[in-house]
Amino acid sequence: MEFRIISIELKNFKNVKNGKIEFTQNRSNTKGYSNVLGIYGQNGSGKTAVVEAFSVLKSALEGEEIIDSAERLIFSGEQVATLKFSFEMTKPDESKYIEYELSIERKSSIDKGDSPIFYKEEILRYKDLKSKNRLKDILKFNASTENDFLFPFDMTKMLAGKNKDIRTLIDLKVAKQLAYKEGTSFIFSSDLKKIINKDLDPITSEIIQALSGSFVRGLYILKNSDSGLIYANILLPLSFRIAHGVDGTLEAGGTIALPSNHTHVIPESFFMYAKEVLDQINVVLPTIIPDLTIEIRNLGEKTTDQGDKGVQFELLSQRGPIKIPFQNESDGVKKLVAMLSVLIAMFNSPNVHVVIDELDAGIFEFLLGELIEVLCENGQGQLIFTSHNLRLLEVMPKENLWFTTTNPEERYIKLTGIKKTNNVRDVYMRAIQLGGQKEEVYNETDSFEISKAFRKAGVVHNE
Repeated sequence: MEFRIISIELKNFKNVKNGKIEFTQNRSNTKGYSNVLGIYGQNGSGKTAVVEAFSVLKSALEGEEIIDSAERLIFSGEQVATLKFSFEMTKPDESKYIEYELSIERKSSIDKGDSPIFYKEEILRYKDLKSKNRLKDILKFNASTENDFLFPFDMTKMLAGKNKDIRTLIDLKVAKQLAYKEGTSFIFSSDLKKIINKDLDPITSEIIQALSGSFVRGLYILKNSDSGLIYANILLPLSFRIAHGVDGTLEAGGTIALPSNHTHVIPESFFMYAKEVLDQINVVLPTIIPDLTIEIRNLGEKTTDQGDKGVQFELLSQRGPIKIPFQNESDGVKKLVAMLSVLIAMFNSPNVHVVIDELDAGIFEFLLGELIEVLCENGQGQLIFTSHNLRLLEVMPKENLWFTTTNPEERYIKLTGIKKTNNVRDVYMRAIQLGGQKEEVYNETDSFEISKAFRKAGVVHNE
């Protein structure tokens, strides 16, 4: 079974009133939808909102609370934000189009320990792509009404008063209350699965299990907060995916947070995974940065603070015979190492989906262009990234590029009027300077006014 992300829609989310981004059908790509998608735009124009939206999706599918100041995710002055994701789920004999729509709302009052937001509504739909059937709601939930549940089995019996069904209805209400309190998805909660799993029809069960299982296990999100830990020399959040066998069977995946300054003690199992991941990275790293490899040196057994068997280690960079502490490496090298394992996985597996905010930060632009060219041409999974580096506009297919606008009501567009002989970078710079697109892509700045403001600020400071 394979998943492809088709589109994402945002409404009243962060600084986006309305916006939609689609993975364009790429005729030259046998996998159908494009496998690399870049988002460009000026600061504060909605690029990171897409990354945050995927972070919310991951939390929902895992049945976890939305983290990182969740209430700030809703557009200023609004109460509800809505996200809609569409996917294609493919098996050898069939393909399904799937939509998952969710709305989050601020709570009017918060009890101690409660999440500041809750899932107001969730809808899961699907249709068979080989048939002409319309989209069908298969699971639906609305927190605002008492008994608004839509399941693929008869709810009328529960409301009729039979003892067993009344108990099920009570369990559903308890699960609903827990989801509200904890700020988690109701449809993908473990409590709901326990209650209704036996009553699900095969198609619904398959979709639920696939989204909350294989899809979300292959979804990796690298946010700016991760980069902050790297640049501060505190942690190396090593996102990884290790597969064994020609069928790509998943052995392990996730993130190992390795302290990157001085020596530290980690559980023995973490050390073994970290060593295997770095061995994998060291196959590719010297082709990107000549002669560079990373070593995790075992300094001996030591008990962790939790009383478990651990390993004391240090990270080293090696170029030829010279080894130095990894903490002395550049920020760009650290970021490359942190994300290289999942990019390797994305290159080799169609079920790996990687979302990276500010992919270009600290990375030499020519090298970045070479990396993206390789992933565009041969990557099996999907990569979504935001960037400010315009070099990538020269190496990526134009259908793989989206641009933010100054209009929060239509936040994302594709550039028009691009001919085969045009350089997309030149077209974008012309749109910034002269306009000509259906939406303005840049809030104009004035170098004279900037210079004047600098002088004025200096006078105020010296008074």
